[in-house]
Amino acid sequence: MSDSDILAANVCGVEQAERYARLQSALDGAYFEWVLRSFQKRGSHLLDVGCGNGTLLRAARQLGFAAEGFDPSPWAQEQGFRVYPKWSDVPGKSYQVVTCLGTLEHVPHPLEFVADLATRLSPGGIAYFTVPNYGGLESLCIPERLRSQDKPYHCNFFRARDLTLVADRLGLRHRVRSYGLPGLWSLWRKHRLERPAAERSRHDPSGRMPSWKHRVAVRAYYWSGLVLGSKLEMTLYA
Repeated sequence: MSDSDILAANVCGVEQAERYARLQSALDGAYFEWVLRSFQKRGSHLLDVGCGNGTLLRAARQLGFAAEGFDPSPWAQEQGFRVYPKWSDVPGKSYQVVTCLGTLEHVPHPLEFVADLATRLSPGGIAYFTVPNYGGLESLCIPERLRSQDKPYHCNFFRARDLTLVADRLGLRHRVRSYGLPGLWSLWRKHRLERPAAERSRHDPSGRMPSWKHRVAVRAYYWSGLVLGSKLEMTLYA
């Protein structure tokens, strides 16, 4: 698949917006809230790369961040936030926090992309990435579960050492960590996508605040995957 085909697939239509709405829940809000709280001391200006339907941006706004996004999909421009449709329009050295969750596996040249993203950080800023873990237990046992066949396609299949290599080549201080109970995300994804439409309409993540139960569940899921977890996180420090 050519670079142009990959980039075209990343400009998702309304059918992908509906798919994200089916997948997301108050658990996503609880996770975003938890992650963002750890970054508050860095500053208040935040950019979410691949912001989609704005669930992370809403959590950031509720925590007091001045939140903006980047996403080439037309429906991402309609979420009530400032969202850049072109990467070249995103200002450099402007953000104390840049988040990039579930996006790096979709870009054709990840090393160059991370290097360019780092130029958007202000001095002392932090960039946070998450990707599927192709060195995790689930991938080792059932690799096809992590190989997305739906748009936007996965074109990178990271293991922890791959992310470490990216950071090392860029000369950036970093931390790479596995997280997420193996297999649970795949089961949850299947459950969410197979729900009846009437039930899905009652669970709009944009209108639900996470409860203490969601917060406890998110922490349990995260910490249970520190060894061979289903996902990887990479934190870069400018």
